[in-house]
Amino acid sequence: MTEYWVSQGNKWCDVCKIYISNNPSSIRNHELGTRHKDNVTKRLANMRKENAAKDKEHKETANALEQIEAVRFFLFYVTRAALPSD
Repeated sequence: MTEYWVSQGNKWCDVCKIYISNNPSSIRNHELGTRHKDNVTKRLANMRKENAAKDKEHKETANALEQIEAVRFFLFYVTRAALPSD
């Protein structure tokens, strides 16, 4: 029985946003190329920047919540002290 011809298709490179031939030599050549390496470097730098921004925002939120809690406890004890005791 004969087998049907099937196209190899193309492989999508997420980093470069392009299609390349789906064979090992083309994939290797692409991944060793300067364009791909530059795009990987840019992507990693962008990820680091985004993570730093998220960490900064998380710390700011935590500090704001701590300040709110401190004010809440202070007001609780001030109003409790101002109330007449039985």
